[in-house]
Amino acid sequence: RYNGEGLRRLERGDLGGADEMLQDALREAELVDDLQGQAEAWNNLGALASARGQLERAWACHASALRLYGERGERDAGEVRSRSNLGGVMLRLGDEAGAAQQFEQAATLAAALGDDAAGAMARVGLAAAALRRGAVTEARDAARREASGGRRRGDDGAVAAALSIEAAALEASGAPAEAQARLEEALAIDRRREQPRAVADDLRSLARLAEARGDRAGAASWRARAARALRRMGEVGQARDELRRAVDLLGGQGDEARRLQGELDALDAVPSGR
Repeated sequence: RYNGEGLRRLERGDLGGADEMLQDALREAELVDDLQGQAEAWNNLGALASARGQLERAWACHASALRLYGERGERDAGEVRSRSNLGGVMLRLGDEAGAAQQFEQAATLAAALGDDAAGAMARVGLAAAALRRGAVTEARDAARREASGGRRRGDDGAVAAALSIEAAALEASGAPAEAQARLEEALAIDRRREQPRAVADDLRSLARLAEARGDRAGAASWRARAARALRRMGEVGQARDELRRAVDLLGGQGDEARRLQGELDALDAVPSGR
């Protein structure tokens, strides 16, 4: 009960509420020696730490989840999710080989379980790992396969994640217009799913792409939109960063730059973490 609600709050961007629910989930599971519940709570706490940028803590939480799955002695989709999440954290920490190993193990277990949906994020992770090591065509093709598979299953989350990786691969291969189309499709899906954190990530990706293309006004607009989403999630520090970059992109000149500076000044009066 608490795990499910904690995960829903995390997906909506309510990090404080998610933390409260997940701590309750862990406490309840430990009280009755529920190893499955403990593992799920640790995995979700890892996802929460990752959302907060606390990557070392996220690594430790996912490792705790996997240890508990091992103690339990039964392999299921929960282990697949934990390995996929750990792989994502390791990739962000720069351990490409370790990340690929976790993604491979997760995908192999999902296949053994006959659970194609559970393995989707692991396969998307493998595409991301391929992109990180410079295998652009491999990453693009793998991401396209996962987007297609997600559409067949009706798994919008997997589709959006795969589109983001495909977009990055397209950008790396010199196709920025196609990359933007994929990112805008991912953004539309994440809006429909009401996933504010994913929406903010999509907006920031679109901003980076616009900036790389030399479209400073477009990049500033995307960053300002990301800042508003982040502010509503309570991520004041990240919102400030996006607004500062937006103002810088506009050279601090013009009505739009002044308006964004006003938003930034208002945020500067808000303590970080609120």
